[in-house]
Amino acid sequence: MCASVCTPLIEDDALAQSDDIKGLETQCSNIRERLGKIEGRLDQPPRDRSAHPLFVAFVSIIGVGLIGYWGWLGVEIYNQGKDIAKIQTVLSPQLIKDDASNPDNPRSAKEALRLLHSAVDHGNQIDPKIVSEAGEKFVLASSRNPSAWQTGLEFAAYRSKFNSSPRIVHMMAMPTSGSAVYFFHEIAGMAHPSVSAVHGTNVPIPGDTALMLRLGMDKSNEQDQLAYGAFETIASGGALSLDHVYYRHVTLENVEVHYSGKPMILEDVVFINCKFIFDNTDPSRKLTQNLLADSSVSFSQTAG
Repeated sequence: MCASVCTPLIEDDALAQSDDIKGLETQCSNIRERLGKIEGRLDQPPRDRSAHPLFVAFVSIIGVGLIGYWGWLGVEIYNQGKDIAKIQTVLSPQLIKDDASNPDNPRSAKEALRLLHSAVDHGNQIDPKIVSEAGEKFVLASSRNPSAWQTGLEFAAYRSKFNSSPRIVHMMAMPTSGSAVYFFHEIAGMAHPSVSAVHGTNVPIPGDTALMLRLGMDKSNEQDQLAYGAFETIASGGALSLDHVYYRHVTLENVEVHYSGKPMILEDVVFINCKFIFDNTDPSRKLTQNLLADSSVSFSQTAG
């Protein structure tokens, strides 16, 4: 009885296990198929991703158009810059006049100086008369508005670009002997100007001798200068101070000129293309007014 009962149970277990094995085999087969498909896709050559010819042509046209546009824009900006410079050249004199009409305003002094620098940078010439009038207003205002002082000095320097030395020397017969002494009140760390002088068998009459003396120099030395002075004296380059000097019939060209307001005498001294570094003192302001007014400067300061 026992055998007849146990036999069917064994058979049922065997059948169940057989079904499980077949299910696993089916799943493995499915997995192999899927892996095969994946491997097949991986083995396929990559698709040709090159751009369509029309797209390439479109991008090229856009690129050329952008390059052309930027080129055109650059030319337009350049031309507009030139037009603005021309307009500024026309307007600068009037704008400088307007700024000089209010010299106590620091912004006016700053703007006038900017216009002057712009004219110099672009090679534009401003009427010396306008420069003289505007510069004098800033100089006069500088006792109240210190920012106007530098503007006045640079207007005077610009004015000196137009100066010349047309002096006629009157001669007298006198043999030359000895040599003239040229005095420079030097600036520390800077070379003094180089001097060129013309001598000959005749000398200028005593009142027409070119002098470069220290103020208060010994009278005997001064007489030597009067007797043996040059027809013409030109000091070029370098730097010097006008403090304590007596200069007569001298041309200073391309010189950096300093002055603090100390005693000095200038008689017919011409400043050509000079740079002025003056202290903002009453004598300095008066001297700068003379520089703005005329090519030849005669000025004296006896106290200080």
